[in-house]
Formats: sequence, structure tokens, C-alpha cells
Amino acid sequence: MQNGLLYLKLDICELNNADLAQLIGSCHQLTLNELNLSYNDFGCDTSSNNLIRLCQNLPNVQVLDISGCFLESWSINEIKLLIFSIKCMPNIVYLNLTDNIFDDDDTLADNILVLNESPSLRYLKLPGPLGFKCKDLIKSFSFTKNDAINKSRTQLLYIEYAKL
Repeated sequence: MQNGLLYLKLDICELNNADLAQLIGSCHQLTLNELNLSYNDFGCDTSSNNLIRLCQNLPNVQVLDISGCFLESWSINEIKLLIFSIKCMPNIVYLNLTDNIFDDDDTLADNILVLNESPSLRYLKLPGPLGFKCKDLIKSFSFTKNDAINKSRTQLLYIEYAKL
């Protein structure tokens, strides 16, 4: 039995990408069920590698909140790597990316939609224009947020977005 944290809330802690190195390799990355890193500045570093590496090593996380983390300053390739890492998280159910001011271009929307291939992700929260574009690209939404969270992943991903 491992003695690691199940829930870790580090929102608004003035963390940057370099600070995540302490979590990578700790016993907590293997035991966490929920991780809230919202409203930290992961855009100020020269590299996005630590957040990407952390997501690659969170086998039990079901809830990930990286809203307001300045991800819009990352290159499209860095965003693509992050999205792929999140898509491969085996137990991810809920992902919050709101309050990152992404451009609403088709390339980013297409990369975000890769998350629909995740076997476990059921609920995706996106910022306004990007969320609207992604939801528009997936035409069939006949279920609610509660349906998405409570049912097995046999239906399409539920996308919520902040309306402008």
C-alpha cells in the first residue's frame, strides 16, 4: 500500500512549470485522484516539459484542473504534446482548461478534439470561442453533464464552454 496523497489542491500558489519537478517522481503522482493546478503561471517558463511530463505520469488522476494557467503562451506543438499526454491518462474523467485565452483557430480545435479518443474522459470544460468551435465540430450532444459523468464512456465527450 502506498502512502501518497489522493487530492492535491495547488490553485493560486504562484507555481510555475519548474516547480512541478518536485511532484514528478514523488510517490504522490501515483496515488493522486484529483489535481487542481489552476491559476498558476505555467506560461512564464521557457519550457512546458514539466506539466507534460507530470500528465504522462498520473495513472490514477480522474479530475485535472489546469484552468487559468497561461497555456495560451505555449506553441501549438507544446499544446499538442500536452493534449496527447492528457488523452493517454488512463483514468481521466474531468478536464478543465477554461480561462486560458487560446486562439480559436482550427488547428488548436482539431488538437483539442483528439481528447474525444480518450476512453475515460467524459467532461471537458473549455474557454468560450474554442469550446464553441469544438462543440460545433462534434454535432451530437443528447446528454447532460450528469449523464456524462455517471455513464460509461460509450457516448461522445460532453463539452462545456464559457459563453461570451
